[in-house]
Amino acid sequence: MDRDEIIRVLRAFEASGLEDVLIGAAAMGSHGLGRGTEDLDLFVRATSENIERLRAALREAYDDDPHIDEISAADLLGEYPAVRYYPPTGDLYFDVLTRLGEVARFETVDAEIKDIAGIRV
Repeated sequence: MDRDEIIRVLRAFEASGLEDVLIGAAAMGSHGLGRGTEDLDLFVRATSENIERLRAALREAYDDDPHIDEISAADLLGEYPAVRYYPPTGDLYFDVLTRLGEVARFETVDAEIKDIAGIRV
């Protein structure tokens, strides 16, 4: 996984105002618990506006990749609220969730803000 690509994407998320919580192995890495991974897992706030911020951030990071348009609010706000996005670089992919059944969603996940390369994550 390319650290520069991750930083570019996290910077785009912050600049877009995306309401998200980084979870999974990448989040563990921000706490010093290294674990190999090829993806970024995140919860995003389940609103149409926030899904559009996600898409805008990904367009910024990936030069308007047309596959970004396949990420829809209808999917992320619907019955199966998860999507996987593979950017054109092929080095990294994203698992984006708005909830995990009734167990977890953006609003219920314990989170703290970490500084990663000057970016609030």
